Amino acid sequence: MILLFTLLIGCDQQHQKQESEKEIKKDTSKALSLKKAAPKKNALPKKEFVRIYNDNARFIAGMKCEEGSDFSKFEKNPDWKQYAAWYNNTWARLEKGQLKKIKSWSEQELVFNNSFPVSQQNNSNNESQSHTIFYPFSGADFLYATTLFPNADQYVMIGLEPVGKVPDIRKIPVDFWENYFLALRTAQDDILTASFFKTKDMKVDFRIRELKGTLPILMIFLTRTGNKIITMEPVQINDSGKIVNSRFEKIANHQFSPMNGIRITFEKDNEQAAESANLKNDGEKENVQKTLYYFSIDLSDNSLIKKPHFESFMNNFGEVITFIKSASYLMHQNDFSMIRKSILDHSSIVLQDDSGIPLKYFVEEDPAIAGQTWSELTFYGAYKEPIRLFKNFYQEDLKKNYADTTKTKPLLFRIGYQTQTNKSNLMLAKKQPSNN
Repeated sequence: MILLFTLLIGCDQQHQKQESEKEIKKDTSKALSLKKAAPKKNALPKKEFVRIYNDNARFIAGMKCEEGSDFSKFEKNPDWKQYAAWYNNTWARLEKGQLKKIKSWSEQELVFNNSFPVSQQNNSNNESQSHTIFYPFSGADFLYATTLFPNADQYVMIGLEPVGKVPDIRKIPVDFWENYFLALRTAQDDILTASFFKTKDMKVDFRIRELKGTLPILMIFLTRTGNKIITMEPVQINDSGKIVNSRFEKIANHQFSPMNGIRITFEKDNEQAAESANLKNDGEKENVQKTLYYFSIDLSDNSLIKKPHFESFMNNFGEVITFIKSASYLMHQNDFSMIRKSILDHSSIVLQDDSGIPLKYFVEEDPAIAGQTWSELTFYGAYKEPIRLFKNFYQEDLKKNYADTTKTKPLLFRIGYQTQTNKSNLMLAKKQPSNN
């Protein structure tokens, strides 16, 4: 079915052109100015609302269009109605069986969440100073990043998959809609049911022309988690490590050099949040614009050694909180030592499952991380052994820590490669504050 969809799309290329500057300009002309808020100290100028992005996102997320949307005329289409019904049912089960539990756990165990976003506060507590969530090897998984860290004001995600293009159902013949929505379902099935994307599936699903890249799924998860997309801007990392503007047609290609990315500005959708109490951020009294970055970067040593400006890029964010999940145990291997060291250098807190950085780098003296002390390690859930595909990355020292019940705390949801709650695990590591 997916192959047929690809062939059909290829027969009608005029409907597959990337976002042109002319169309972006046309859609931008409909932009609605945001209500002016009282200026805050050091607050960045608010981005202008470009409606087309949020309208697109809601439609491919199977959500009702907002008043005045150009997409409302498509809501009677039977293929979209079937897709929307599937997504609403799937999302309701996911919220009840998984997301609600994660949010409750986060509120209890990740107490530094309550201090976000620090840009709106004058809190001198060290834990509150890190307001950027760094999520390497993430793919399109904004879902778990925002559920665990709902109050962060900036998310930086990195994966191998290309950014892709802005999906637009208006460019796809109605005859293809059934296959289009089937492809959307297939692309999300693993993350919605098993908490991670399967890399081999992503290589197929995310390269289907209109679905090529992570952008469609990022847009869906942003809207489904109660956010409103304000605007999207193509960016790249230049040779000085700075984030600079790019072009949509450039980031759609699978190129690691330059390092292509997307900057999505979003805010809480108050109307939708009121309908979804499970994911509502009760601490936010007003709409604060936040930023999601996704960059397509090969994080292996062979790649990063050719990108010395990657460290300068990381310096842009100061100390970060790093989240690692379903990372294929890459940082257990010697050829991913550079990103492993970068995470240890730049993070004040690391939350990860056992596929992240091996425990020994947090507890043993190592010349590569000299001077760093991880003063507090907390273990959640259970550790038995990795799934069969990654059985070679078993950690005996981690097993010993989990065997000591005085060091472990419960984890009431599944996460990572383990599909059962009683086999899932997370470790929370906090770096000892510097005296300098």
